[in-house]
Amino acid sequence: MSDALDRLKKRNRPRVTPRDASLSNSPDIQTSRHTESEISIPQHASAPQAEAPASDATATPEPLESRHIDTQASAPPDDEMQTKRSTFRLEAELIDRLHSFCRRQGLSREVLIEAMFEYMESHPEAMGQVVAEASQKHDYRQKLANRKRAEAMMQKFGGA
Repeated sequence: MSDALDRLKKRNRPRVTPRDASLSNSPDIQTSRHTESEISIPQHASAPQAEAPASDATATPEPLESRHIDTQASAPPDDEMQTKRSTFRLEAELIDRLHSFCRRQGLSREVLIEAMFEYMESHPEAMGQVVAEASQKHDYRQKLANRKRAEAMMQKFGGA
């Protein structure tokens, strides 16, 4: 162990040239946008404020302009597709076969799955066959999960 520690301590580390840490005289971006007449100084909290005339009371103040872009507020154009990220589990051998197939075809998994589902929707006989196969796989996986859960409970509570 001491040999490894000695080698680490004696190893030559690359030297980095120091950077210039001096402050620049360039104006601050946020404060340089406003002129002195636009900047208002808040009054002291204990000082009474005069009421505005009745005609100005109904006027709404101008909204502040945000410098940040809200990506959620703007609706995408009609021709732009909306997608949603999703993660799901597949059998290890099946996912390997799926990846190989997609690579050979030059497709992504997502596009292939979308196309298969759309095909099944338009062909009810294919949908029936796929749903029957899926039901069998679902039942098998439920049995495995129940067995694993029972084994874990027995180990935890000392049943076996």
